[in-house]
Amino acid sequence: MRGRLPHIVFVFVCIVFTAVVVGRAQAARPILAQAPAISAAVGAKPAHIMRPGLAPAFPVPPPFPSPTPIPPPLPLAPAFGAVPGWLHTSGIQILDARGRPVRLAAVNWYGAEGSDFVFGGLAYRPYMDILRTIKRLGFNTVRIPFSNQIVEQDPIVVRHLEANPQLRGLHAMAILDRIIAGARQIGLMVILDNHRSEAGWTAQENGLWYDLPRYTPQSWINDWVNVARRYANNPAVVGFDLRNEPHSNGPKEEYVSNGYLRNGAVWGPFKGVEDPSRDWRLAAEQAGNAILAVNPRVLIIVEGTQIYPYANPAPTQNCPLNHAPAYQNYCNDLYWWGGNLAGAKDFPVILNVPHQLVYSPHEYGPQMHGQRWIVPTMTEADWQHQMYKHWGYLLQATGPSAAPIWIGEFGTPTWTSKDVYDTRGDSQGRWFSALVDYLRLNPSVGWGYWSINGTQSSTGGRAYGARDSFGLLTRDWAHVALPPLVTSLKSISPR
Repeated sequence: MRGRLPHIVFVFVCIVFTAVVVGRAQAARPILAQAPAISAAVGAKPAHIMRPGLAPAFPVPPPFPSPTPIPPPLPLAPAFGAVPGWLHTSGIQILDARGRPVRLAAVNWYGAEGSDFVFGGLAYRPYMDILRTIKRLGFNTVRIPFSNQIVEQDPIVVRHLEANPQLRGLHAMAILDRIIAGARQIGLMVILDNHRSEAGWTAQENGLWYDLPRYTPQSWINDWVNVARRYANNPAVVGFDLRNEPHSNGPKEEYVSNGYLRNGAVWGPFKGVEDPSRDWRLAAEQAGNAILAVNPRVLIIVEGTQIYPYANPAPTQNCPLNHAPAYQNYCNDLYWWGGNLAGAKDFPVILNVPHQLVYSPHEYGPQMHGQRWIVPTMTEADWQHQMYKHWGYLLQATGPSAAPIWIGEFGTPTWTSKDVYDTRGDSQGRWFSALVDYLRLNPSVGWGYWSINGTQSSTGGRAYGARDSFGLLTRDWAHVALPPLVTSLKSISPR
């Protein structure tokens, strides 16, 4: 026994050691079973050891967090379509060559009017994909802003064309030709908008259709004549928007003596006195007639001004709303830039070729600019009264002065559905829904949403590639930014 004792002790120690190891393993199983959840919580792989050829004792979770799936791009319209041909008017209705009513349901595609001289989005998607997206979203027209500078200088474009390398090195007007040809191919109509004189952002700072000394009233007309000749045989180019947003400029806009009579655009004579250098109505007639001499089949689209004077209802008192002193018993009525067509009642635009005139107000809500007449208690009827007062009344016109209305610009932020519909009286959503309802009630009125652009262009202090807050598309130009907005627009689109 004594000789075998070391061996017995050794066996006993092995048995005890094995029991301890097995016991610890058994105790560790609950903890090990929790490993996947703990590992997943911290984003690491499970800390387990597995012999080759054996399945794991528990499911291995996927990487955490899972990437957000990117939806496929918006579907595209067919690659080929047909435009209705040249348009004309009859009363307050736009008609095609067969006499069928046409409602211009447009979207603005900006960029070419800016200092890069190139359409927005061409760094992100092929231009035909953008055009086909526009068509698939339900639009039948695209409004294209341009500057006089692009017509007169026609620079070579080399920037922001990553998705369209075939356009790099072309002149700016050649790129415009390509876009218009693509629109015609898929059946989109085009309206060209003279947005400003010098390349830049938004309307010309002085509120006029020229900017001395470089851009004169006559050079503005000459540029339009050149554009009319360029597209005289292209029935997709159905209209020319003569100038974007004539308006007043300078201090004391609410004073007739200063804001209306001395700064920016006016409409017609004031108390029988004409100022041809600032009368937008006369300028529109001159340019319109020059264009129609080249192409009598194109629509001549004339926007309003910002201000039009009215007789003070209380002659012995200051003007209502702004409490400014009246001037020769007249007060200023301020509205959106280009949106005030009150003067067309007494001083309509008269062209040499009948049935080609279209009036085009612009409409924007309180997030664009404050107005003294906007109050918290406004109802939909109050908003629509302002629309009627400044341009909607023209829908009741008859006889030779009657003309259709096309709202060339309106828009709203695309951050939240409350910018499309809101019950608060002075809110952006209340204004927007009131306008859409007004358009539902007046199907002859065409419209153009601002804008399709998912990103900003680099002009006027804007950041190239930043999200455009009014844009219908997302920053990749492939998805809708705010679906309720598209649904609302489709409710007023032609069937």
